[in-house]
Amino acid sequence: EKEDPLITQSWLQNLEKARHINAANANAIRDAVRDALGVAANKWVLAYLRKALKLGKTSGASFMKQAVVWLCDRYKEARPDLNSRSVNTKSVLEKRAKVVENVTQQMDKLSSAALAVTDDDLASDVEDESDDESDDSDDEEEKPAEEISPVREDPDERPASYIPKKPPPSLVDLLLPPGKPIPPTDLLNPTSWPEMAGAAAIRIIHRYKRLRNELDDSLRLIRELPHLTVKQRRERELIASKRIFSEFAHAGPGEDPPQQAADHLCSGGNYLELSPLHRLCILRVLIDAAYDTTRLYEIVDSNHKQRTNAVKALDTEQRRAKKEAKENAAAAEATAREDLALEAKRKFIEEKREVIRDINKANEELTQEEIDELTEEDILDFDDDIRADFEALPAPESFKKTEVIARVEQIKEAAAFETDILTVLTMPELLDREKNEIEALEENLRQLGGEEALLNPELDRSDVRKIEKARRDLNRAKSNAEALPIQRETAIETLQEAIADGTIKSLRAAIRIAKTARLFG
Repeated sequence: EKEDPLITQSWLQNLEKARHINAANANAIRDAVRDALGVAANKWVLAYLRKALKLGKTSGASFMKQAVVWLCDRYKEARPDLNSRSVNTKSVLEKRAKVVENVTQQMDKLSSAALAVTDDDLASDVEDESDDESDDSDDEEEKPAEEISPVREDPDERPASYIPKKPPPSLVDLLLPPGKPIPPTDLLNPTSWPEMAGAAAIRIIHRYKRLRNELDDSLRLIRELPHLTVKQRRERELIASKRIFSEFAHAGPGEDPPQQAADHLCSGGNYLELSPLHRLCILRVLIDAAYDTTRLYEIVDSNHKQRTNAVKALDTEQRRAKKEAKENAAAAEATAREDLALEAKRKFIEEKREVIRDINKANEELTQEEIDELTEEDILDFDDDIRADFEALPAPESFKKTEVIARVEQIKEAAAFETDILTVLTMPELLDREKNEIEALEENLRQLGGEEALLNPELDRSDVRKIEKARRDLNRAKSNAEALPIQRETAIETLQEAIADGTIKSLRAAIRIAKTARLFG
């Protein structure tokens, strides 16, 4: 059965969507088949697609997809002319006969229980489709009958693609990518340039028509207007040249000067036989294409230069970042070595201070306060051996790499927590510390005389303020000891979730909650 090639291409494009859809997505495959049903005019195709929908309901979406892909492959194999390729009519008929023969042999091998499209299936119409629609699963929304109806009274009322009909092949195709001829070629010569100019003009007009059609369809989509039908599209094609080249809009009905001039040259006509208007049309088309080509080259060249500059800037930034990271690492390493050296000196001084304290126990020449107030020079002058040992302490450059790396990590942690010393306590240790603080506050209140001392009218006003402050601190510590356990449980859960999340935002929020529960800071 004959069918408009535009309609055939439209429903084939709809069915091609099912090829790339997962077989588990039955709704998407069914929608693609229904879209094809709404476009196709061939009654055998309509019957086949209805059978495919029934097969999807009974055997599964994978079988429906296989049926749809099989139909697309057979149609493309039998109709190579749909791809606008230069094919001989005789070869097309031979190819079609061969496909029919192969399909017939495959059908003969099928069992009688297999689903097949027969003459009886051609009588099935919208009623069968509506019955199938009523049996759909609950997860699929119902659609109006007219939206999925595969039958239309007028084939010209079916929607069509925005792509205009491709021009016939010519020598210009040899100049197109991927293979371009060498500049001194025989394709362009004094006898062939009119045909080449005409063929080039036809392809330029075809591209302008396609761009204008794409723009029209996008505007209709934005304004939520229905798609153009085949009839409307053909009407648009008749006035396309007048819309693109507005200076030729005064031509009469049915006249298309640019197309007529290009067709005259492509048919072997002489350029001098063209009227001034037709010559102007050819020049207008070629000049527009040359201008667009120049602009396109400028844009591509500009993009290439911008991309090159961006790559260079990125390389420069990466080198700068690497250099800065290297300098920061060297500075951090130097700081860590200096810190290790100072720590070793402080540790040595404290050890010698304890040695002096032990020696002083025998003669008691110095008091404990005097020993605590000894400076570094005083300790070094105490004994020559102490100074010699102090001078033999390791220099910053002599520390091992592992020690330096560990100290760098400590410095980074100190910078991150904004503190110089980080002490980690377990929960029992934290509770013991708070218990000791409460005991210290109670002892301080007892030393001030306790709350009973406030009853003494002769008590000094400064002592009253001290006692009241000590009482407030004690009451606050006791109330915190009662309320903090619940807050700490919530804070611990928040910290665990933030650690699992690993983002800075969640960690900061968790640390803020931990500070409120007195688990941090």
